[in-house]
Amino acid sequence: MTVPVFYSISDDFTKYAAVSLNSLVKHANPETDYTVYFLNQDLSGQHKQDLSDLGIQNVHIKFFHIDDDIAKLYNTELGNNLFGACTDSSIQYVAKMVKYIKDVLALDPKKYINSGMLVMNSKAFRDEHFINHFMNLLERYHFDCIAPDQDYLNEIGEGRILHLDPRWDAMPNENTKPLKNPGLIHYNLFFKPWHFKNVKYEDYFWQSAKETKFYNELKAKLNNYTDAERADDREKLNHILLKEDKTEQDPNNWARVKEREAVKL
Repeated sequence: MTVPVFYSISDDFTKYAAVSLNSLVKHANPETDYTVYFLNQDLSGQHKQDLSDLGIQNVHIKFFHIDDDIAKLYNTELGNNLFGACTDSSIQYVAKMVKYIKDVLALDPKKYINSGMLVMNSKAFRDEHFINHFMNLLERYHFDCIAPDQDYLNEIGEGRILHLDPRWDAMPNENTKPLKNPGLIHYNLFFKPWHFKNVKYEDYFWQSAKETKFYNELKAKLNNYTDAERADDREKLNHILLKEDKTEQDPNNWARVKEREAVKL
């Protein structure tokens, strides 16, 4: 069995991808083959080589113009569900976001998933023409969303999402205790250990970073990131949340459209 793993990165994200890839390699089951695909448009030849150098006998790196053995995740039985994902723990304590999910999306916030990590039922996507359905909704309504791809996935997949153990999308936040055994860490929103100090789960990142050629560069980026830039990152989140008031009044928001027609598959 070969487990395919996909990254979608730009050239400037190579150093972060290298840290993640190195961690994947260190935790890979030696009896399982992995092919890691990097979907990209502008990776330099040097960065392709840097990433390729992290491959080992059973982890193959390919290019096309995360901290556990993720084969366990790949082997999840999805049944009739469209995809598996984890509840978005990063928004459960953000009042504006909870209100947006309830009033604009007409969804249960406790079931609202984060799209940063998905186990997709590709056969169901093809058989049920997921992409055609998505494009039809996009072209007809072009919903004004706080989290565009994430909102569409939650709406179209409603009732057919397998909720996975939260350790597979462990996200830093300032309201909950860290998970004891995270399987895959998602440094969501502004919680980037290369921008902020004392980020939850940062030890995992830096431990893996030390084993790549980018460690010093990443540390320099952290040390050179200014308090003004950090304040700006936080303000960007507040600006995004202001959209909740606007979208609640939209006559073609998700909640109102769902009163007239079905949007889920």
